[in-house]
Amino acid sequence: ETVSGSTNRVPGRGAGLSYLVFPGTFVVADRGLEPALRTFDSTTCAESGSVPAAAVEGMVAVPGAALVLRRDGQNLVVDGYRAG
Repeated sequence: ETVSGSTNRVPGRGAGLSYLVFPGTFVVADRGLEPALRTFDSTTCAESGSVPAAAVEGMVAVPGAALVLRRDGQNLVVDGYRAG
């Protein structure tokens, strides 16, 4: 399965946009007032789900999966997710 992604950090704002694209859907790290990983339908752009995810540092596409990098205090934690 094809997974692609990008991270775009806006200098000086401590924010930015991290997203991954899967066939039929994409995932965005929302760093707003209620931080979450949000999934959207690629055809309609309708939100299809979300999970709370504070302190997301970024996302990395690897063959067949996505790695989400987040802070847990002073530690950097890597969570792995598979499509399907």
